[in-house]
Amino acid sequence: MCCERDFWRTIPKRSYGKPLHLFHNQKSAQKQETETKLERRNSQPLYFPPPKREKSVKTMSKDQTIGTTICLACIIVSAAYVGTVAAPELMKSTLPWLPWTAQQIQFGAIATVVLIAFLAIMFIGAWIGWTMATTPPPRPIEELETETKETTEKPKETTT
Repeated sequence: MCCERDFWRTIPKRSYGKPLHLFHNQKSAQKQETETKLERRNSQPLYFPPPKREKSVKTMSKDQTIGTTICLACIIVSAAYVGTVAAPELMKSTLPWLPWTAQQIQFGAIATVVLIAFLAIMFIGAWIGWTMATTPPPRPIEELETETKETTEKPKETTT
């Protein structure tokens, strides 16, 4: 019994005390319109048109063009290098005017890469040395501490 009494308390009431669902058995015109629209909408199959695409040609910027060129050049050079090291006979048959044997071609390819890597490492070392040699030394920490103490100990001058 107590649950039934609580149920009636949750139902909104009109000013004279009748529960709303007992007072109105008919639906309002606005509710009926909404329900008919929903029924029509639910009865129709869903159709989503494909998105419209713009007919514009995208061009690459200058940086993207340079980056693509570098990427392609690196891929071609690395493929040629791997081909030369893995199959020097193929390089000899492709370029018959080379005066070297297959072993000399293979050694030359490896020696060239080792030489370039060695020179790159030496260039980086020289650049670090040059930077360290030409950069002035930093001031000692003690000087910085005394400067900060002097500026904090100075009384602020007031102007009147």
